[in-house]
Amino acid sequence: IQHLNFGITYQSVGKFTSYELYNATPFYVTGHLKEDKLNGQAFILKVIDENKFAIDLITKSPAIRFHQEATFNQRINTPYFDITVIHNDSGLSADKVAFNPGYSFKFFFNDEERLVANYMGRFNASIKEKTSILDVSIFETVQQKGIDFVNEVMNQYIEDNVEQKSTIANKTIDFINAQLQKISLELNDAEGSLKVFKSQSGIISMSDRAKEYYSKIVTLNEQMTQESFKIKQLDLIKEAVNSNKQLLVSGTSTLDINDPVLGVLIQQMITRLQQYDALLSQQKRTSPDIKAFEKEIMSIRQQIFDNIEGQKKGKLLTIQSIKQELGNIEGNLSGLPFSEIEFLKIQRRYDIINNIYQYLLQKKSEAEIAKAAIVADHQIIDKAASAGQVKPEVNKNYLLALMIGLTVPAVIIYLRHYFDDTIQSRDQLEKLTSIPIIGNVGHNNKKTNLVV
Repeated sequence: IQHLNFGITYQSVGKFTSYELYNATPFYVTGHLKEDKLNGQAFILKVIDENKFAIDLITKSPAIRFHQEATFNQRINTPYFDITVIHNDSGLSADKVAFNPGYSFKFFFNDEERLVANYMGRFNASIKEKTSILDVSIFETVQQKGIDFVNEVMNQYIEDNVEQKSTIANKTIDFINAQLQKISLELNDAEGSLKVFKSQSGIISMSDRAKEYYSKIVTLNEQMTQESFKIKQLDLIKEAVNSNKQLLVSGTSTLDINDPVLGVLIQQMITRLQQYDALLSQQKRTSPDIKAFEKEIMSIRQQIFDNIEGQKKGKLLTIQSIKQELGNIEGNLSGLPFSEIEFLKIQRRYDIINNIYQYLLQKKSEAEIAKAAIVADHQIIDKAASAGQVKPEVNKNYLLALMIGLTVPAVIIYLRHYFDDTIQSRDQLEKLTSIPIIGNVGHNNKKTNLVV
């Protein structure tokens, strides 16, 4: 509703009735109400000429009687509303009849909650029998408005589906961005320290022993960074699985899952959640089948948690082992010359941070590519189109009117005849008595006494 700008309704005022103008108004209104009770109240706009108009608002609660003449694009600010009426050339018809002096229009500000409730009451969605096709429709007096609404609902549904599946990828990218921002500062600091050291001490050439230590340190730090990043990914997977939402679990496909057992368990979880959602649309949550699915899903989820915790423990042990090995190498550096040790520490710090920075950039690119490759689980088969007039059903109403027109007079005639206890003819009298009839006395309904 927000995307379609349904917040204000415009109507053209005719001699006998008003009809809605949708995407064809000769003006549009911007601004807001300062009093919520004015939602749904009619503002009357009367055209004076092509540049000027008069606006009226009369309400009982709150009691307002407002009249003002203004020009287009002029701000009208009162204690109750703040609006601007803007000339809309694209809404004019070819002959510009809609903007002739004396023509009147109405516009209403709509309460968003009530508007949503109104559309929800008229919106219908059903699954076609023995298919996975969703049939969507809405009752709307303005055909194009209904078409636009249905199309926008489906577009938002598709976008929401993709957005939910992208949740894990977005969290991964956010985590990487936060780390990149932090490491970028450290990298600038390390680069500055290296430049200062070189400018003060000149170019230092490392011995073969120092190069060996340096290479090991850089390699070990790269391994430690990768293990830490994988732990974070495992935490994201656990969070998605714990949500029990199929779309979020599906989003874990954007992550680099190296463990085949975990990959199989996640795929089982996705399948069961899809089947569970489908079953919920057919059975009550208390049914035995639903309960069995819930129990199976809980079992798979616990297996995933156990697998993740096992992997995290293994990676934490690996990180601890790397730290111990780095400590041993640090101890062996004491035998090198002081200047070489200092240079090695500064160069090592710079290279480690730079490698981490490059590694995170690579992972960010992978996550963004995976996110871009995400597609919705659903697609629109046909765009919305008008099904023709649904109400009133003209043919049905004509047939009903014909039946009523024939039935009611027939019933009235029958009842009058049935309850009529007067004698209408000589034959009727002869049936009721055996007394001979001597003659008839006629009744003249005319004003004259002439027989002819």
